[in-house]
Amino acid sequence: MFIDILNSQSVEDPLDTITKKEFYQSVETKINNELSSFEKKVLYNYINGQTYVDIAAKLKMPVKSIDNAIQRIRKKTNKNNFNDYST
Repeated sequence: MFIDILNSQSVEDPLDTITKKEFYQSVETKINNELSSFEKKVLYNYINGQTYVDIAAKLKMPVKSIDNAIQRIRKKTNKNNFNDYST
């Protein structure tokens, strides 16, 4: 049974692991350089599945401010080619 686990397709190639790590580090660097602290807070909550209303309540901001921040994040990510990276 142990040999089956070692031979399974689920074992990731070390090169893939390194490539993914570099990708995530690159994205994190771009986020830190391009987004305001407010946008980072909004993004963090948004990617964790919170609704605009939930984020607004948590950050004590109007829902429209959250929507505007999401739109700015989208524009910045498109402008800076965040989407050029793929794994």
